[in-house]
Amino acid sequence: MSPGAIGKRGERVVHELLQGSEWINKERERNLPYDVVWNGIQIDVKASLMKTRDTRHFNFIVRVGPRYNGVVLVFVALGEGENFFWTDKYCKGVQRGRHIRTALPLVDLPQAIKLAAGKQVPLITEEDTSQVLRQKMVNLDIEHYEMLKAIAHKLTEERRALLNWPSMPEVTLREALSYAIKRCAESHGIHIDA
Repeated sequence: MSPGAIGKRGERVVHELLQGSEWINKERERNLPYDVVWNGIQIDVKASLMKTRDTRHFNFIVRVGPRYNGVVLVFVALGEGENFFWTDKYCKGVQRGRHIRTALPLVDLPQAIKLAAGKQVPLITEEDTSQVLRQKMVNLDIEHYEMLKAIAHKLTEERRALLNWPSMPEVTLREALSYAIKRCAESHGIHIDA
């Protein structure tokens, strides 16, 4: 199942569970920061497919920006015959990973959405989404330089394998370091345009 189909299935599941909700993307993707509106609450659904019954931890793709202020997140792990749910509200540093033991019982989902909607969180600013790591001159001894270089090349090799680019020309150290810094920053919720 494609990522788009998984997302659409998750949106449908949440829409069907919330009586009286409006499924914004039912006919076509509208590129709004939310997928479902229920009782005036804008909800962005993030879905993941349970690959096996033993899956216990899920990572969801979450983008953060000012357009998401006030939007409630509903995370859905889609299983065969059983789905798992978590809620949150968009904010800087929102947790993307969820564990099955913290999943909500289905009957608690509507109340959890209301609670998340009322949660007070700092507004996301444009600065939060466009934070750029500024290059600083740092004196590195040869040992630390070589260690950083090895990590950057390892990450670049992983990237090549993931993207299936076997014939990609040799990557410069600067490109490798740029990718390593971007990957590290994104793991801490900082988006870098590169």
